Amino acid sequence: MSHLIQNLINIVGKEHVAHSAVDKLVYSHVAGAGGDFIGGEPDVIVMPGSTAEVSRIMQIATRTRTPVVPRAAGSYHGGTQIPQQGGIVVDLGRMNRILEIDEERMIVVAQGGASVYNVMRQLDEKGLRFPQQPQYTSAPTIGAAVACNISGVRVTRWGRLGEHIIGLEVVLPNGEILMLGSNAYRTKYGHYHRYMGTPDIMGLFVNSGGILGLFTEVAVRVDHRMAVTDEISYGWPRDKIDDMVKAIYWLQRYDVCDVTTLNRWNYYSALQRGKINIPEPIHFINNISVDGHSKEEYDIAERRFRDICEKYGGTDLGELGRFTKGGPRYHAWRGGALWTGREFSLMFYHPTFALSEVYDLYEKKCRKYGLWSPRYLPTWFSNTEQNVLYSYPLLGETYPEDPAEVNNLKEWYDEIHIELTKLGCVEYLIGDVFPKVVVDGLGPAYEFVKRIKRFVDPDNIMNPSHLWR
Repeated sequence: MSHLIQNLINIVGKEHVAHSAVDKLVYSHVAGAGGDFIGGEPDVIVMPGSTAEVSRIMQIATRTRTPVVPRAAGSYHGGTQIPQQGGIVVDLGRMNRILEIDEERMIVVAQGGASVYNVMRQLDEKGLRFPQQPQYTSAPTIGAAVACNISGVRVTRWGRLGEHIIGLEVVLPNGEILMLGSNAYRTKYGHYHRYMGTPDIMGLFVNSGGILGLFTEVAVRVDHRMAVTDEISYGWPRDKIDDMVKAIYWLQRYDVCDVTTLNRWNYYSALQRGKINIPEPIHFINNISVDGHSKEEYDIAERRFRDICEKYGGTDLGELGRFTKGGPRYHAWRGGALWTGREFSLMFYHPTFALSEVYDLYEKKCRKYGLWSPRYLPTWFSNTEQNVLYSYPLLGETYPEDPAEVNNLKEWYDEIHIELTKLGCVEYLIGDVFPKVVVDGLGPAYEFVKRIKRFVDPDNIMNPSHLWR
């Protein structure tokens, strides 16, 4: 190991290599349950400063058959950033530059370690906007955003990030540098189009969870910033979920910017402190983003969306949406658990009209395991994403150091994922904390992805995961 560390120091310099016990501990945990459920710590952490350095690191890893795990802000809950087999964690935090904002071609190009929030700020100054607004406590990096195909605010109309990526620079496990998109030609025009007259190779890397390579440069198509954007909020009782779903469906059909569905647990702390008022028996809250290129366009859209909500029995909750969505305005939601820094999350897709069945399952399993209480805050989130809902309910974990509690949460986590799979729900991104039935259920698709993995990474050094088992 000392020989490996010295080789890494020779590439990036001593100040960019870490292997102390404290450093290893920091890189052994993520925002969610990964570190508690599966465990593991790196042998060494390295922070390259260029694509060439990443390439040399991967060449050394391949030659020595050392596992490599890419890591950014550590906000993904599936455990894919946990170095279960030790080895090297590659932190792209130094490669954080925004390389270009091309207003003519409506693209932004950034290094893989660039903060998405910083990208958003830079675009805003030029009257542009990133396709999504991720809802994370720590800023995701744009490389990790590709690896997880991020979702967030505005996905109802524009979809996930993968639909807007037009260029990738990828370092493969053997150190080869691959450029995808129109910039593959390396001639005058650069990044401007995703497809090259070949199969969509870029799509192979989107949502790959870091098992096929490291993303050192990303080009994304951006949009014009709307002149007017605001939030309206409507609520429904628990037993009126079917009426609420009809409203969500028609909001989507009329091209709403965004709909986020939450439950009353999201606002527990604010309600307890008297900061907000959500009348009984409201259980579901829908925060609806409305926008327009002009005030007149906005007013028409807002009236239409209010009419839809009221037609299907929604209660106007006033300005609640303004205090819920859009950083840094998260004043009203979440909070209240004894340990809110650690969460257990489910992240999956289902048809819009399946919400009632899926939510019933979630509540039933939470009650079974004693989690339907203020101690755990069994909150619910669904982003309306075109013809489906992307649901990601969260539990606030209170005592992660208690083995009995962690075991109870693990049993809940496994059981609910197995039941969701039986319903036909699709995972956001398969991670190492999931029960094996989730990946086995993919059948031939799973086997095909494993064959791709073996072809690109025959020694399985790149983020060993379920996709290899």
